[in-house]
Amino acid sequence: MLEILESHPLKNLREAVKNSNIKGYSRMKKAELIKEMMKPQHIINFKNIKKYEKPIRKKPAPKAKPAPKPAPKPAPAPKPAQKKIKKVVKKIEKPQPKTEEPKGNIIVFGREFERRIPKNMVVNLKGLKFKNSQEEKEYKRVLEGGKPKTADKAPPALKKIYKEIEEEEKESKVPTIIKNWDKDVNNIELEQSNKRLTNTIKGLVNSKKKDINLDSVIAFDLDLTKKLMERYKFQKVLDGYKRFVEYLDVEEEKNIGKDKLKDYYFKRDNRIVGNALLKKIPQNLQKKILEEWKKL
Repeated sequence: MLEILESHPLKNLREAVKNSNIKGYSRMKKAELIKEMMKPQHIINFKNIKKYEKPIRKKPAPKAKPAPKPAPKPAPAPKPAQKKIKKVVKKIEKPQPKTEEPKGNIIVFGREFERRIPKNMVVNLKGLKFKNSQEEKEYKRVLEGGKPKTADKAPPALKKIYKEIEEEEKESKVPTIIKNWDKDVNNIELEQSNKRLTNTIKGLVNSKKKDINLDSVIAFDLDLTKKLMERYKFQKVLDGYKRFVEYLDVEEEKNIGKDKLKDYYFKRDNRIVGNALLKKIPQNLQKKILEEWKKL
């Protein structure tokens, strides 16, 4: 049984283990996974597995010579130009029905405001005091269904609710790849959605080089890296890229380098020198990484 399991690549073994009780198999190496499968409580589930034989590639058949192109047909005689007739269509505007003012409370960005505004609005409305008439008008405008401004420009009475709305909208626009960066499930989604990065890493995996440095992987998609660094620490960003490379390296033949924060800075003649990759990153993110490095 051991010989049969060893004949299979790691990808096939992971597929076989999916429906079993073995946990954490996606992070196991081939030897660790086979050892786990050979245990008495698990080996029963894999008795039907047969020895794996690599498929033999067939040589492609020689291409047939293309048939000679037919002689070009004579061009048809040009048709006489036709006079263009312009059609004039008169638009008849229909009278629009008068819209009645809605009654009751108003919904603005999913939040309910009370419509209790007298004609002569008092400055001290519901116990709220305004600095000037502009803030008073803005408060009235939003209560009547107007679109809110940003939290910075909002009246003091509405700043808190504006800030909550902005944070909810900002979080809803964050892609799931960035939200799930520290999860193993993210590898599948990243492989399907980011073909350019996936093909780049697969090219490195299939090359003759024994090592894959993460700084060369990160450089292929700097836009994604910048968004990740704005949200997470640099070491967490490196850990996510490392998991993705390990996921694509099915045979586990490559050594992954530059996977630690300490590899991106070093001291030379009493000054700190950064990795070449860091020059491509905005200065505010460089400062963030350097502060993280100093805490090591």
